[in-house]
Amino acid sequence: MNKILLVDGNNVLHRAYHGLPLLKTSDGRYTNAAYGFMMMLQKIIDQEKPTHIAICFDKGKNTFRHQKFPEYKAQRKPIDAELVEQFPLIREVLAQNGYKTLEMDEFEADDIIGTLAKRGQDKGDDVIIFSGDKDLLQMLNEHVKVISGKKTLADLVVTDVAAFEEKYQITPKRLIDLKGLMGDASDNLPGVAGVGEKTALKLLHQFDSLTELYEHIEELPKNKLKEKLEKDKENAFLSKELATIVDDIPLEITMEEMIPQEKNWVALAKLYKDLEFRSLLRGVETQAAKVAKTHKEESDMDSLFAEDNQESLSLFEETNRETNVEYNEVLNYEEMLKSCLTGEIVVLAGDEQVIIATKSQDVAVFNLEIENHRLLLNSFFKDTRAKIISHNYKALIHSAENRGIEIKCFGDDLEIMAYLLDATISDYSMEYLISHYLNEDIFSLESGKRNQVAAVLGFKLYEKLYSEIDKYEMRYLYENVERPLILVLADMESVGIHVDSHNLQVMSEELETKLAEITASIYKYADMEFNINSPKQIGEVLFGKLGLPAIKKTKTGYSTNNEVLENLYDKHPIIQEILLYRQLAKLKSTYSDALEKLISPKDNAIHTVFRQTVTATGRLSSTEPNLQNIPVRLEEGRKIRKAFTAKDKNSVLLAADYSQIELRILSHYAGDEGLISSFVNNEDIHARTAGEIFDVPLDKVDKAMRRKAKAVNFGIIYGISGYGLGRDLGIGRIEAKEYIDKYFQRYPGVQDYLHNVVEEAKKNGYVTTLMGRRRYLPDINHKNFQMRSFAERTAMNTPIQGTAADIIKYAMVELFKRLNQAGLRSKMILQVHDELILDCPKNELAKTAELLKEVMENAVQLKVPLLVDVKTGEDWYSLEKYEVK
Repeated sequence: MNKILLVDGNNVLHRAYHGLPLLKTSDGRYTNAAYGFMMMLQKIIDQEKPTHIAICFDKGKNTFRHQKFPEYKAQRKPIDAELVEQFPLIREVLAQNGYKTLEMDEFEADDIIGTLAKRGQDKGDDVIIFSGDKDLLQMLNEHVKVISGKKTLADLVVTDVAAFEEKYQITPKRLIDLKGLMGDASDNLPGVAGVGEKTALKLLHQFDSLTELYEHIEELPKNKLKEKLEKDKENAFLSKELATIVDDIPLEITMEEMIPQEKNWVALAKLYKDLEFRSLLRGVETQAAKVAKTHKEESDMDSLFAEDNQESLSLFEETNRETNVEYNEVLNYEEMLKSCLTGEIVVLAGDEQVIIATKSQDVAVFNLEIENHRLLLNSFFKDTRAKIISHNYKALIHSAENRGIEIKCFGDDLEIMAYLLDATISDYSMEYLISHYLNEDIFSLESGKRNQVAAVLGFKLYEKLYSEIDKYEMRYLYENVERPLILVLADMESVGIHVDSHNLQVMSEELETKLAEITASIYKYADMEFNINSPKQIGEVLFGKLGLPAIKKTKTGYSTNNEVLENLYDKHPIIQEILLYRQLAKLKSTYSDALEKLISPKDNAIHTVFRQTVTATGRLSSTEPNLQNIPVRLEEGRKIRKAFTAKDKNSVLLAADYSQIELRILSHYAGDEGLISSFVNNEDIHARTAGEIFDVPLDKVDKAMRRKAKAVNFGIIYGISGYGLGRDLGIGRIEAKEYIDKYFQRYPGVQDYLHNVVEEAKKNGYVTTLMGRRRYLPDINHKNFQMRSFAERTAMNTPIQGTAADIIKYAMVELFKRLNQAGLRSKMILQVHDELILDCPKNELAKTAELLKEVMENAVQLKVPLLVDVKTGEDWYSLEKYEVK
C-alpha cells in the first residue's frame, strides 16, 4: 500500500517564517522560513516514511474563488519581503532533494491536495496532509490524516477522524457547513454576522448541515440568532461554497512522478553549506562523501567540509533558549542501573534511544543499537524492584519488546495522569506538560538536550500530577484502572487478532462482482456509460441527462455528495444504486482490500493500537486500523468480520458483551423503582417501556412499538429532544415529545436525576463517573442557549457513558490478572464498545467463559445486576450464544 505525503507549501513556509527568528546568512540572505520548512519536512518524512511526496503551492491570486467573490482574502497584508525572497530558495532546496512540486492556474494548493488525497483514498492508499490550514481537515477520513506543526515547530500534531469528531462532534465533511455559518476571518469569508464557532457547532449538532438548518429554520425560537441566520443566508451558502475544497481538478500527474527522486547529495551538501544550514548539513555530508569518493571528487569534498565549517552551533541553535536545568550525563551505565533499583527513575524512550534520569539529576542515554546497552536494560527492566516513571509507558514496552527487552518492573505514566486531569486537550507531549504544569519552556531546545532535560524535569512533573490527582480524588481510578490497563493493552496489541487473508480476498472478489452488477444497473438507468467515481460526470448524468432537480451547484459543476443524493432518494432509482455503489466501494477499499495489507507476516495477525488518551468520556479508541468502527449495517459490512478468526484450529473466539449497560447505569444513578424493578426481574426493558408509553399489555407490544421504545430509552440518556426523536423515528415532533413525556411520567426518578445532574454541573463546572473520572463543561452556564443546551446534554450523558467505560476497563484489568493467576493461555485480543473478545484454546473454553462472565458481571456493584451475553465461534462473524455453566 502506498503512503502519500501532501505538503501545503505556502502554509508550511509561512509557519516556519513566523515560528523562527529572522535568520540570515553571513552574506545577508534570509533563510529562516526555508530552514524551518526543511526541518519540519524531514521530521515528518522520518516519522511517516511516505512512498510518494508532493509539495503543493499556490500559483497566484487569480483563482475561481476570487472570481466568485472578489473580496476573498482581500484583507490579508502583503507578504513580508524577507519571506518573499525565500520562495524560490525553498523550491531550489526541494528540487535538490528530489521532491515533486505542484501548482495550477485558477486553483489553490488546497485544491491540488484535495484532488490528490481523493485519488489516493479511492485507491486505498494512506494519505498524510501536512498543513496548519484547518480547511484541509474536511478531507479527513479512514485513509486521510492531517499533521500540523506547533507554533514552536518542535513537534507535530496528528489529527485523524476520531480526534476531529471528538473535538467538534461533527464529521469532517461538515467543516464546510461550520465555515458557512461562522465565516473565516483569515480568508475573509463573511458567514453569518455575529455567529462564532461555538454557536455554529451547536446549530450543527442540532441540524446535520447548513441545508437542513435552513429547511427547518422556522423551528428555531424567534430571537436575534434566527434574525441573523435569515439575514445572512446568502452569505452562509457563499462561504460554504468558498470553503469547499475541490477534489477533482484536472491535474495531470502520475503516481510515479510523486516518488522522490535520488538526491543529488554533493549538490545538496554544497547548497546547505552555502545557506549555512549546518544542522541539516550533518545529515547529508556522509552520503555526499560517499558519492564524491565514488566519482573521485575528493578535492571538492575537502574544501566542502573544511575546518571552518565545524562550528559547534548553527545560527538557529544559537537562538535556542537555554534552560536552567542542570544534569550530569553518566557514562558508567552498569553502575547507574544498579543504583536505580533503590529509587524512582524517569525513563523516556524512542525508536533508537532510552533516556534514564535519577532524582540526583544523573542522566544516561542508552543506544538500542548497541548490544551491551540492550543487555543492561534487559537485565534491569526484568527486576521487579525497579520503579519507573515514563511518558507513554505502553510505547516504552513495545519499543523494548522490539529489541528483545522484556519489561516486568512497575511503571507510572505521566501521559495517562495528565489525561485524567483534563481529557479535553489534544497534546500530552512532555514538552507541553512541562510547560503547562511546571512553567518551563523546553520546546526550543535541540532535540537531544530537550529529551534529557525533560527526563530530569519528569520528577517534578510526576509530583505535580500526582498531587492534582489526589486533590481531585482520582487516585483509585488511576491506580486501579488506567495504570494497570496499560499492561493489558500492551499485551493485546502484541498478541493481535488473527486474520484470514484468503477470506478477505474472497470478500474483495465478491464486492468486485457486486460493484460490477450495480455498475451495469446504473448504466442501464442512465442509458450510457460514465465514470461513477467522478462527481462531475455523475452530476452531468443526474442533472443534465436525467433532468433531476439540482440542489447545489459549485464552480466545478453540480454537487453530488451523499447529502445531495439522499435528498433525491425517491426521485429516481439510479440514486439508490449510486449510494449503494459508494457504500460497497468504500467497504472494498477501506476494509477488504486495505486490511490485507496490514496483516503481519510474522503471525498473520493485525495489531491494532488501543489509545487511552483520546476520548473525553474515557472510552478506548482503536487505530491503525480502527477495528471498533467496522460497519455492520450492511450484510456485506458484517461479513468483513468473517476474516477475523481464532489463531489456529485448536482455538476459538470467545466474546462477552454487556447487556444494556448504559440503561442499567442510568437506573443505578436515578434510583427509579420502575427501572430497577425491570432489571432485577430480568424483564425486556424496551418492551416494558413500550407497554407504558403506548398503554398496552406487555404481550400486546409489537416490534414497531418496541423499536420506538428502544429509541426513547437510549435517547433519554443523550438528552434527546422531541425534534431529534421524531427525526430518528420518522414521526412528528409533537408525537415524539408525547413519547418522552410519557416516559418521564412512568420513570419520574430518571427525570429527577437528569435535572439534578445538570444542576450539579452548573454548580461545579464538571460531572463525574462512578469511579471519579471528571469531565469539565465550560459552557454549562453559557448565555447562549444552543451552547448551554449542548453542555447540558453532555452533563446528562457523560456520567453514564463514562461509567460504562470505567467498568469495562476495570473488568479488563481484573480479567488479565485472573487469567494469569489461573495459568490460562486465553488472551484478550479486542475491545469494542461494551464487548470483550478473547482468543481461547478449545480445552480452556468452559473455564475461561466462566471466569469471563464472573469478572465482567462483578466488576462493580450497582443497584441492578450487570449481565453479559457470552458467545463463541470460529470467527467474529459467526459467534453464537454460549451457555456458561
